[in-house]
Amino acid sequence: MLALEPDEDEREAFLEVARAFPTPELFWDAAPSAEWMLTSIDVRRSEILVPVVKIRRFALELVANLHGLDHPLIVDTLNAVRGFLEGTMDLRALNIVRERARVYVTSCGVRGIPRCSTSAAGALAAWHAAALDSVDGALAAVDFAARHDAFLFAGEAASWTRSDDRADEWREDWRLADFVKHHPQVVKDAINSAQRRYADLLRIIVPNPFRQRREVPGSVH
Repeated sequence: MLALEPDEDEREAFLEVARAFPTPELFWDAAPSAEWMLTSIDVRRSEILVPVVKIRRFALELVANLHGLDHPLIVDTLNAVRGFLEGTMDLRALNIVRERARVYVTSCGVRGIPRCSTSAAGALAAWHAAALDSVDGALAAVDFAARHDAFLFAGEAASWTRSDDRADEWREDWRLADFVKHHPQVVKDAINSAQRRYADLLRIIVPNPFRQRREVPGSVH
């Protein structure tokens, strides 16, 4: 599990909010979700100069304090992103380092995301920060980072037992997932809160890209 596709409700929410603003510039300034802001860039790539380096810097800053970044393959991947941003590594070399971690993060996703593991979500967010396409990578990174924060928040609220809970050992790994299943609004609210924080960070690192439109051949300025 390397990516989580937005569901229909999320797509509709994005479109509804985006349509409420007369220009993408104003949407960027006020959007309550970093994922929506990056989506607005993704759907208008042909119209603007995409600030790819700054977007990658945002993704790196985003994942810096997440859980699950201590595995050597993830450490190497993040160091490669830093090397790319510092000009000591090109995209080809960055991708080689990233691909070494693919099997590890796939295993993290398959085993950890269904259990609502913060470490799995953190590792996946970090891995996506190194994607060849910085916009696609940042979109996936904010998704997993928001889930990381939501799992962390839910974990603090998950000291609960159900009437059929017999304290079996095997249940412990699934306790948080069971809580999330029965309290979906807790996770949804936590994800929305994280996305708002990430939106503020994105606006700090990436100046409004819609204020500098791509020049159209033959246009008069």
